Amino acid sequence: MLVHDIIKIKYVNLGYLKKNYPYHLISDEEMFNAFIDLGYDFKSSMVDPEVKFFDSYYPNPFVEQDVTYKDTSLSEEYARLKAYIISSINEYLKYHDTDTPVALPDWIYTYMLGEVIYNQSDYLDIQDCLTLLGCSNLNNEFTPEACLNCYKTSLNYISTLTSGIRPPTVFGEPHVIKNLRLEV
Repeated sequence: MLVHDIIKIKYVNLGYLKKNYPYHLISDEEMFNAFIDLGYDFKSSMVDPEVKFFDSYYPNPFVEQDVTYKDTSLSEEYARLKAYIISSINEYLKYHDTDTPVALPDWIYTYMLGEVIYNQSDYLDIQDCLTLLGCSNLNNEFTPEACLNCYKTSLNYISTLTSGIRPPTVFGEPHVIKNLRLEV
């Protein structure tokens, strides 16, 4: 898959996979394990077991202080989102070489590509997202309040889905940006 090649090249360039290694010699399992800890003992000289792309780019924004929304802990919602991503990837890996492969949702690839807006994103992307969320600040950083507003928007959108229920996000995923733009 082309998207897998792009992700492998990106992770090699960023150092999440072995530097200067040809991307076409990297397995999908190595790529996914460089992205996130899949919860099983995976060993490969290509992947540093201590450093994961998801944890670097999308750490839990509620580690220092949890926020609740309608009796829901957003730290727990973050953990649920991460667990769903891990489960989806493991399901993909389990069936990808069979007669009945399971597709990985496109929105997971946006995380793998680093295209979901959070503090490591392009400065202007963060600024535009924070403006839409009504959470602009001098440091141009995603605050817990901005993550809460992302969660509210995501929760409203996901409640309208009729198939493939997925957990809401606390980050600037494309569906959050789209819905915020439609509200303006």
